[in-house]
Amino acid sequence: MPEPQSSPISSHGGEIAKANQLGLAQLTSLSDRMAEFVVDRLPDDEGPVEVLCIDHNGTYLLPFLCRRISGDWINTRTGERILADVAGWRPRER
Repeated sequence: MPEPQSSPISSHGGEIAKANQLGLAQLTSLSDRMAEFVVDRLPDDEGPVEVLCIDHNGTYLLPFLCRRISGDWINTRTGERILADVAGWRPRER
């Protein structure tokens, strides 16, 4: 009787490996993600930028553009102040 083969899903780290094989997961390290954003200075003007926020779950890109006005990050659509921890920014993608 042949030995049962372990499933790639059940082996150590197999979930990620199998997901990558299927093209389902694209994990990005924090340093790779942060490298896409300006983290060492604030925007020079009040132009709209994309904002990367960070919390206990990781990083996330806000789904709207923001401006830096009078020391606060502001949602350009609503004018509301962003209360999240901003980790970085980048010029908006067109």
